[in-house]
Amino acid sequence: MIEKFDGAQVNEISDEDGVFYIIESNSLYGVLDTKGSIIIPIEYDYIYKPEAPLFVVEKDFMRSFINLSGKMIGSKQYDWIDDFYENMSKVELDDKYGFVNQFGFEVTPIIYDEVNSFCDGLAIVTKDDKKGFIDKSGNEIIPLIYEYVGFFSHDLSVAKINGKYGFINRDNQTVIPFVFDEVHDFHDGLAIVAKETSLGKKYGFINTNGKTIVPIIFDDLFLFSEELAVVQINTKFGYIDKQGQLVIEAIYDDAQKFIDDKAEVTLNKETYCINKNGEMI
Repeated sequence: MIEKFDGAQVNEISDEDGVFYIIESNSLYGVLDTKGSIIIPIEYDYIYKPEAPLFVVEKDFMRSFINLSGKMIGSKQYDWIDDFYENMSKVELDDKYGFVNQFGFEVTPIIYDEVNSFCDGLAIVTKDDKKGFIDKSGNEIIPLIYEYVGFFSHDLSVAKINGKYGFINRDNQTVIPFVFDEVHDFHDGLAIVAKETSLGKKYGFINTNGKTIVPIIFDDLFLFSEELAVVQINTKFGYIDKQGQLVIEAIYDDAQKFIDDKAEVTLNKETYCINKNGEMI
């Protein structure tokens, strides 16, 4: 263990790539190996080691990559380098974004207006207000044609085109048509959807095949908990089952989800708990 180096502060870091020592002297940073040899000279304003076999260094407000042997990776510097997720990091240069892999090499050009971190091998990217997906090789596997896309859940992604929402699969096939004015991600095989009507926006549930499971007739509704979901009818709240049947009348001023077979409700400024028969307990 190295505790001091020519009077400089030393901080040990250890991960699957080995043991290293970040040293600080006069507000500048460098890196030592376990033998006390300098890998990265003490000349940087900031150094950290991400979850990747390299270091990120900063000098004059610009960031770059250095490998574990102390060699600069490429010549490009970035305004920002993000943490690594799924061995990929977002980088920013001149208000544009792209990705590098865990070795510090660019896998996409730095051309996007916005990017999200990778999730399950795909990342959402935006250019000219249109969104799509890229893979870890930088291929745009879902073209940037959508006004909105969400992360995949149940192998489906929420997407928006021409002001309407639907769901697509990883092959960019429309699985559920673009007919909704609001949609939420799938949970336990069901998604909340809404349509605008002459009476305002109405909510219901669909399944992953696009079949309406709970009619789109409610003023609001919430996810199922213990087989029941809170719904709003006009200004009152009640509970439905997964067939869309109102099993506890919508008489409450407020209602919470069921937990351990009981739910908190409010009626006429009085708050209490009910069971699944709607009885006060």
